[in-house]
Amino acid sequence: EKYRKLNDVDELIDVEVNLDLIDELEDSEKKSLLWLFVKDSGSTCSSVNSELIDSVTKNLQALYAGQKLEDGWCEFYFYAYSGKKFSTVVADVLKNYENVVFELGTSKDNRFEHYFYKLYPSELELLQMKSASIIAELIKESDNIAAEREVEHYMLFQTPASKERFKSSGKFEIKEEFEEQGDYCYGVVTLQKHSMLEDVVREKVSELYEIALQEHARYELWSTTLAQKDKTNE
Repeated sequence: EKYRKLNDVDELIDVEVNLDLIDELEDSEKKSLLWLFVKDSGSTCSSVNSELIDSVTKNLQALYAGQKLEDGWCEFYFYAYSGKKFSTVVADVLKNYENVVFELGTSKDNRFEHYFYKLYPSELELLQMKSASIIAELIKESDNIAAEREVEHYMLFQTPASKERFKSSGKFEIKEEFEEQGDYCYGVVTLQKHSMLEDVVREKVSELYEIALQEHARYELWSTTLAQKDKTNE
């Protein structure tokens, strides 16, 4: 899965993560982190991407963890039993490409910390990923995502008191309330008007997520209609 993540200096970078790896790592003995940085000159990264991943995973019995694009470098990460022959396998792939600049290395990562803290998305980032996929569906439907429209955002609270605090803040128009089964059973639908541009939606999602954290509540994303067609997307 691909998403955008804030790096250590609060810049958005492109990240791809193997979300399914979380289940494989639970009992895995492949605790050597293999990393490869390839200088991204034009289409270098996209050209070597699949061949490189296939070769490392097959020849070293490695697990592909993910990759990042940051400061002009594509960073590839794998877990394996050891780093033996890693440089040989990488060199064998990259020799087919001209003037490729790269760096590589290995280190022990017994707790898979790089995967969990540098690649795996946070709860908010998972929400942003889901939100981005909805926007992608709108684009597929030829929606004008720059057009403002009414958007329903959903909040779930554990107690009536926290729900009332949210309502009384006066920050959002409340369209309706509902109740569900479970710990987060007191729901509120807020109605906002904004475009579906990525930066705008990211800001809305982040704002409501932070409010949900403060109230020990859950933010359940949003739904809207196409700007050009009368069709609901959830």
